[in-house]
Formats: sequence, structure tokens, C-alpha cells
Amino acid sequence: MMTGTKPALQSLTIVSAATSALLSLLAAFGVTIDPALAGQAVDIAVQIASAVLALVAVIGRLRATTRIARND
Repeated sequence: MMTGTKPALQSLTIVSAATSALLSLLAAFGVTIDPALAGQAVDIAVQIASAVLALVAVIGRLRATTRIARND
């Protein structure tokens, strides 16, 4: 049962589907990709998505106007 939520880019399913769609689109235009590289593309996409989300989190915190509360 799913109880929590997370951003879409942290979902391996979403990132894998997007990568697959991109590779299919490239193939439709005649761009061929080595199957071994295609498998690595998902891993690379996950790493890029993680880096982007971390950057967004830092930028969001720097732009924030409210302090984060401490639960003592």
C-alpha cells in the first residue's frame, strides 16, 4: 500500500518511461543507440533527475522567507 508521496522525477518508473519514450523517438528519426548504452541511459537519467531535484531544493531554501521550525 502506498502511503507517502514523492516528486515525479524521483520515481524510477517515471524516469524509465520518459527515457524509453526519448529513445523510441530518437529511433523513429533514424538515430540508433547501442542496447548497452540504452540500459545505462536510465541510470544516467536518474542521476540527472536527482541532481536537478537537489539543486531545486537548495534554491528553494535560499529563496524561502520563512524559517524552518525545530522540533525540540
